[in-house]
Amino acid sequence: MAASTDNYIQTFRSAIARIFHANGAVVGGGFLVSGRTRNYILTCAHVVTSALSLPEDIVEAPSNDIYLDGSAPQKQRLNEIFNDFKEFAWRIERCLKELQFFKDNSRRLRVVIAARCLIDLPLDRTFPKLTLSPFNWEVIQDTATKYLKPIEMTSESLALLAAHLLYLTGGHPGGIAEALKVYRGGGYTVNLFLNSYGNQLWEKNLKKCRDQIRESLTKENNYLYESIEKLSIFPIINSSCILKEAVQRFKLPFSDDSFKLNTELTKTSIFTRDKTIIKDGMTRRLLVIGLLRESSPESFQELCKEAAEIC
Repeated sequence: MAASTDNYIQTFRSAIARIFHANGAVVGGGFLVSGRTRNYILTCAHVVTSALSLPEDIVEAPSNDIYLDGSAPQKQRLNEIFNDFKEFAWRIERCLKELQFFKDNSRRLRVVIAARCLIDLPLDRTFPKLTLSPFNWEVIQDTATKYLKPIEMTSESLALLAAHLLYLTGGHPGGIAEALKVYRGGGYTVNLFLNSYGNQLWEKNLKKCRDQIRESLTKENNYLYESIEKLSIFPIINSSCILKEAVQRFKLPFSDDSFKLNTELTKTSIFTRDKTIIKDGMTRRLLVIGLLRESSPESFQELCKEAAEIC
């Protein structure tokens, strides 16, 4: 019975297709329908218009190609990147074999290529994939404990410092490294460090990262940034009701049309129709920190209060 159920589920999954916008974002789904002479993908009209960037009230039947699973531009690009990586690795190997050091010493060489965008590379490739843990409070505390070993600190102080670092940086590794370096050489107490160094860390390191996120998002759709920034208050948006309430309470520029907002958000690089709307948690936290730093405390608290009531 279990095997039969597994087969049924596998068959059902194989009949579902994701539909992509030309920029690689998922805009909807469809179902495979078998005909006598050919197969079809059944989906909604608004998914087609979103995939082709057409007006929703268009009457003429579109003739452009639509990207489905297996033909998505994002996957094509990932394959190109992977082939470039293979060539890159082979060139490194050839060059290193010519070095006298490696001719005289039978030592292994490990090349690590790291980037968040590589998480989508296929698992069955030549390169082994190591998924790094997020920079949460536990990881930051462990890092601080090891780096600040020469300094006498209690476990309570280290735990408090880790909490401050997560608050100041959102878990950004570059920001954490810079902050620990300053703390180790500055003779700070934990609370003094929070109060005196937070603004400097934002201006020197993290604001630039946030601005890069803003630039990439405004290139995709300029008027969406305000909505994305305010929605970053929510770690998860797993209900259309939440989005509908947010449009009304946050006065987002969509004339109370949460469905249109949802459609537009899925065309951006950091949003998806998954339960976790923002793919990258660190991106979300940097947007929230920017919102906190660049708005009044009162307006930020009011935004958080509205979000809490929505949830």
